[in-house]
Amino acid sequence: MGRFSDQWVIDKTLFEFIAGGSCACCGFSALFAPGGLKSMIQACSDIETDAAKAELDASAKSPWPPEMRDDVWAGRVKLRLKMKREMKRYTDFFNAVDLNDCFIFCMDTLNQRELVRMFQMPKAEVSEILKQYDIHGPFEAVLGAVSEQVGNFKATGYETDSVGIEETNFEKILAYDRRGGFILPIESAVRQNVLDQVLRVFLLRMKSLGGPKLLERKTSKQHHHNDGTSEFEVADHEEKYVDADDPDSADLDDNAQEKNERLAGPSFRMDRRIIRLLVAKYWADQFMERYNIALKKQMSNTDSEISSNDVPNDS
Repeated sequence: MGRFSDQWVIDKTLFEFIAGGSCACCGFSALFAPGGLKSMIQACSDIETDAAKAELDASAKSPWPPEMRDDVWAGRVKLRLKMKREMKRYTDFFNAVDLNDCFIFCMDTLNQRELVRMFQMPKAEVSEILKQYDIHGPFEAVLGAVSEQVGNFKATGYETDSVGIEETNFEKILAYDRRGGFILPIESAVRQNVLDQVLRVFLLRMKSLGGPKLLERKTSKQHHHNDGTSEFEVADHEEKYVDADDPDSADLDDNAQEKNERLAGPSFRMDRRIIRLLVAKYWADQFMERYNIALKKQMSNTDSEISSNDVPNDS
């Protein structure tokens, strides 16, 4: 397996675990999930049933010590629970703000330099974000390695990780710069005259952060539609979703590449999706902050104009 493969992630995190050891507050995964590893895997509702079974089987072949493996899964559950509580933030924003107004704000209010600066996320920011979620120890090491893997995803030769149009399109436009970290390719999009498409992909992904699910789970069936239901544009087809919390849902078998990889050990597809989700949330939060500042400034200017018009003319 080449560099940045799933095996590379396993080896890198194992080395860091052995070198650094487990922190004092880790190792309580049994208290976090009394049902053990199986219950923690099942608690990650975005993982398809077949994939969950494969992960459970792969755990027996993992070179990670059992306590490290269990701490990683406990961290996965913990991070998902905390991010789910934040989904309402994005729902509330788009209940108050029209998606097309966001697009106009990007195109008319923000200049190219501001867009470039906004859509940058330094690699070191991943660690800072994880601290905010109280993620540390083995799972922090895993996500640190996986963030490198995501930044060099093309080198892995793996197929697309994402599920659903919004997540998939965002994965396709997400780029990585060794100096700037994760970026949206604003400058190249301007040169190719596709800036509007890149911004629309991001805004649709941003809106999807409000749910209904943190991460969708796919089924074997796909359906086609061309009814123009999307606010910007609808792809030629989209995957059919199931309720990721419904254990009776029929799931899609993993593709052959993923199955072959799991024969050798765990897959980190779920963690790559989480890293891209963290990037999308990071930029979404920055966007909402800038939009709200601009809106308050506009309202303040409007109030000032009204006040000046109300002042009586002494002449």
